[in-house]
Amino acid sequence: MGYASAMNRIRLIAFCVGFIGLQSGLIFPGCGAESSAGAATESSGAAVAESGPAKPADGPAGVVIPVQATPIIKFDDVRIGMKGYGLTVFEGTKIESFAVEVTSVMRDFEPGKGAIWIRCTDERMRHSGPVSGMSGSPIYLWELGQEGKLGEGGRLAGAFAFGYSLSRQDTCYAGVQPIEQMRDVATRENRDEKTARDPDGARVPARGVGLPATRALLGAGRRANVPAWQSWRAKAIAELMPQSLAEAEVAGGQEAGASKALLLPLMLPLANVPEWCRQLWSPLGVMPVAGGSGGNMVAGKPPVEIDPDQITISPGSVLSVPLLWGDKELAAVGTVTDVLPNGQVLGFGHAFTGEGKIDVPMAGGFVHFVQPNVVSSFKLGGSGRILGTLGRDENSAVIGSPGLRYQTIPIQVAVNLQGQPARVYHYQAVQHPKFTSQVVISALMMSLGATQNLPTENTLRLSGTLRFEDQPPLSLNAVMPMGSDMAIAMELFPLLEMLSNNPYRECRLEAVDVRLDATEQVQLIMLTDAAVDTLEPEQGQDVRLTVKTQAYKGQVQERTLRLKIPDTLEEGEYPLILCGADQYLNHVLESRPYLADISSLEDLLATLRVISEIRSDALYVILRKPAAGLAVGRTELPQLPSSRAAMLASPTHSYALPCAELIVKVEPAAGVVAGEQYFMLNVKRHQKYKTNDTESSPK
Repeated sequence: MGYASAMNRIRLIAFCVGFIGLQSGLIFPGCGAESSAGAATESSGAAVAESGPAKPADGPAGVVIPVQATPIIKFDDVRIGMKGYGLTVFEGTKIESFAVEVTSVMRDFEPGKGAIWIRCTDERMRHSGPVSGMSGSPIYLWELGQEGKLGEGGRLAGAFAFGYSLSRQDTCYAGVQPIEQMRDVATRENRDEKTARDPDGARVPARGVGLPATRALLGAGRRANVPAWQSWRAKAIAELMPQSLAEAEVAGGQEAGASKALLLPLMLPLANVPEWCRQLWSPLGVMPVAGGSGGNMVAGKPPVEIDPDQITISPGSVLSVPLLWGDKELAAVGTVTDVLPNGQVLGFGHAFTGEGKIDVPMAGGFVHFVQPNVVSSFKLGGSGRILGTLGRDENSAVIGSPGLRYQTIPIQVAVNLQGQPARVYHYQAVQHPKFTSQVVISALMMSLGATQNLPTENTLRLSGTLRFEDQPPLSLNAVMPMGSDMAIAMELFPLLEMLSNNPYRECRLEAVDVRLDATEQVQLIMLTDAAVDTLEPEQGQDVRLTVKTQAYKGQVQERTLRLKIPDTLEEGEYPLILCGADQYLNHVLESRPYLADISSLEDLLATLRVISEIRSDALYVILRKPAAGLAVGRTELPQLPSSRAAMLASPTHSYALPCAELIVKVEPAAGVVAGEQYFMLNVKRHQKYKTNDTESSPK
């Protein structure tokens, strides 16, 4: 295959995938040579002076593919005291070397796997310790007793991959993933495997269960004393998952003394990364780091000295995983370990998601600088152009190759802040059940804070639509007094995570269209008092309620409401409740327990629709009838004869559940209503149904 045909093939792949916004003309030097997938031939001989890493070629960006595989030193041949060097990028795109020395070889680091431990004697490393973002940096070793020149010779031993947090200064010990284990992963990377569908085009089952990040978010909310009016939907959604499937709560940070794979830094344009945000990302092997106060700081734009079209991928260069791009970018950055003659790129030296098959973008990248940190130092960097796809992800390595096989979803965020012109931001986000929820929330956070911070006293309104493949869309409508990034996450993240990781079948998000409106008034209304004109109304009578409310920093106001008692309501005692949306949802779920009895994606979507469509800015007047009806499946049968109801409600069957009818009046309010008032009404027979001696049934 010649150069022209190779270029046509690459352009055809890009066109068929339908990737939006990718620049054309990608070049993969050497990819015209046909070669089978798998590990390249390993060298077991002595070190060769010319071995070392491949040298980047002049010309446009691409994967620098060597003519032959880089010689390696087998794990069994590594000895304590061997010296050598590693390659990584400390600044810009320049690949630099750093000195290392083998301190130990663990042959049972994990079941069936070993690890090499090195000491980094480079002055920069002694001050920073292991750096997140160096994951994958290739480590080359000379023969025992040999002293070579940094950056030259040696055989490839593996990838700088893990270390200890909270290490003392002047020391830098790191674990090296043996290259044999990484190349073994490459044998399982299938470049022709289609994303998200099997060869027959059938749906792939849902890839996860539980809501670990949602539970972590709720835990962070409790610690931050997030008010109920900002978390009621999140709590309800979390309770939908059976406890046995969703008990784990993700803990943030790393414990001192624990050896862990280095997290991949991801720069957010924020002044500070809050705890809840770290907990959403850290289970995915990603360390979100602050990259500025918002506004003009964009992770993906390199300095003018760096031409993104000239960034190449070669051993020691930045290996970036773009997760969001468009008006702003999010990308997790690590390092390339090896490039095989068949075009496969090996990196990280540890898992990204560890799920095996994965299809996410692969790009070259750059580094602004290395930030030393007491807990864990990290690289601050971003992406160049997208050059291929990471298609394999195991505990020892990620494997990429040419071809654009990933899928994306469009995100549109309209932002309207008081005193600012309305703005609309557009993004493309990677489609993946583990990342999409976090990426969508991050896109909203970045858009909201792009021009200024929210005022301390505010009300944030979130509206819009989530569109899914082969499923009706979900509408969003939330009002958040004292709104914040965390309030947005509480409203939207549990919904997205539940659908992305449902245990039934795949639910593919196709598009996100969101509007954020913020005002400088706190639209919060406290329900302070209420009274009814009678506690013993008759059938058909209007009950008059006098309700006292107090707006935030406002005066107490009084309003009168009326609720009609139905003519057909039987005599008896009935609770009458006045409340806001959070309490109203509790009454809905208690009265209709079948909403929590979920056995399919359709059931889940129907319940989520009930939760998401409840208005936040309303006062609810509820007259609750006893649980006299039944629901067979999701069909309510409120007027069943008692004999039929008894038969359907047999304890030997679970398809029929009791349900109660709620008589509800929704009163629009000027903000979110907080508080609850409760009365017990004793409904009497209406006079027109009475005779002098007996009572007749209502007509």
